[in-house]
Amino acid sequence: MQDDGKINYRINDQDLEELESYFLGLGEKRFRAKQTFRRIHKHLAASLDEFTELPLALRERLNQQGSFPQLTIQDSSVSSNGTEKYIFESPEEVPGRDGIRRRVFEAVWIVSDGDDIRTRKTLCISSQAGCTLNCTFCATGTLPFIGNLRTYEILEQIYAIMRLRGERITNIVFMGMGEPFHNYDNV
Repeated sequence: MQDDGKINYRINDQDLEELESYFLGLGEKRFRAKQTFRRIHKHLAASLDEFTELPLALRERLNQQGSFPQLTIQDSSVSSNGTEKYIFESPEEVPGRDGIRRRVFEAVWIVSDGDDIRTRKTLCISSQAGCTLNCTFCATGTLPFIGNLRTYEILEQIYAIMRLRGERITNIVFMGMGEPFHNYDNV
């Protein structure tokens, strides 16, 4: 349970089957889960207020009983070649060496004009905050490991950049923070 009395059910951290079970448990029809799933993953909703296909009373109930956490872009920078780096902060609080902290991680947007028909729009995303591998050639390897990202934190990197830029991503790679195979279930 969260401090504000809410049940810590992250609506945007569930697969379709889990959402169906959740909505059936609320006494709702199964199609409500499909509407919710589509609003999250196709329409890139950033808050429960955007779920206009759901009745207002149901949205209010979802706000009371669960959460729809979003990442915050803390910082961004553009390199001389146009590559953009985004620093995200998660709303998730986790224990750290210095007390409770929030996970901070990065994503990188790379646009490359290739010889092929289309321009590649690649987003390098993170699967962990920090890293456990301690590789000496990698700056991330020198950072302390804070934890594995939840599924919604991984997906929200993609959705946040798509909302911000107003365009689709053509390639997604796990080359941000962390080793994806060490967070296989959430990746």
